[in-house]
Amino acid sequence: MIEPEKETIRNEYTNDETWHVVLGIREMTVNYQDSPTNWLKMAKDCDCDAELLAKEMKREMESNIPEMHNIYVELLADSLAKVNWYEVADRFIKRNARFLSDAQDLDDAQDLDDALDSDILQ
Repeated sequence: MIEPEKETIRNEYTNDETWHVVLGIREMTVNYQDSPTNWLKMAKDCDCDAELLAKEMKREMESNIPEMHNIYVELLADSLAKVNWYEVADRFIKRNARFLSDAQDLDDAQDLDDALDSDILQ
């Protein structure tokens, strides 16, 4: 059963696949900020252009689909194909605007850790 608060958020998205990707990117941003895929840096590199970021996010996520053929891989690929990537990117940029301004250096942001643990990325 999904908590009522999460259900409301879920209903704000085009479909369940988009909602799940938003949650996944949030988790990756919070828990793996030092990983090769740093979503905040990617957004800044795209000059906060949602269309460009959407293409990069889609490319990054699809590049991690295993290169084998079975029902699970096919279901994953089909689900990612249904994601509204522009919606994901646009929301990510809006939720993280204070870290994406030209004045903010992501490498030196002292409050980045606190923010990533807060609800800013929800």
